[in-house]
Amino acid sequence: MNEQTSIEPSISSRAQPGASANSARAEGDRTRAVILRAAEQLFADHGFAATSIATVARVAGVTKSLIHHHFGSKRALWDAVKGVVMEDYGRKQQQLLAEHAPNLALIEESILSYFRFLQAHPNVTRFWNWMTIEGDREAPAVSQWLMEQGVETLRRVQAAGEMRDDIAPEYILAQVCVLVRGWFIERPILESNLLRETNSLECDERYLAAAMRVFLDGLRKR
Repeated sequence: MNEQTSIEPSISSRAQPGASANSARAEGDRTRAVILRAAEQLFADHGFAATSIATVARVAGVTKSLIHHHFGSKRALWDAVKGVVMEDYGRKQQQLLAEHAPNLALIEESILSYFRFLQAHPNVTRFWNWMTIEGDREAPAVSQWLMEQGVETLRRVQAAGEMRDDIAPEYILAQVCVLVRGWFIERPILESNLLRETNSLECDERYLAAAMRVFLDGLRKR
């Protein structure tokens, strides 16, 4: 009697729903990331109003319907980019807060971290400029969290007696934002008209050293 030939597929050749779902999810994540990168550059270059979904689709190499599938609308895509551009800095600052005691050294490290982040990611400053120009006043969730943590940290440093307490922590944090982000906004004009003897990197380092010295000296409790 001949042995019956099995027609049942081997385990390795069977369809595996879990693996298929994971593959589809990974592909969706890759597509979303491609769209976000294209949108970030276009929004940084042209702002919200002048950037169309069609342009984002062309640059990303996807269809408009795929963008709507992942984000729903141009406004939702803009909001998603707002969150993405600050994610790296948010993680770094969260690590700093977890590893350091609330003191002036932490304030100095936090300012330096923010400066280096904007120095390495010029699109972030450009994107925030467009938010100001186009009247978008809602910071992404990560920025709101960073501001809340920043105020609380400054308040704790004041309570520890390391920093003057005659200035509200909210206004100290506002000064940090202007001190750092304002430099990258104004630097091209300052380089051309005031700081002509140095290149951009030298300007950054000399400004950072001067700003840290003046600002931190002004924060110390007398």
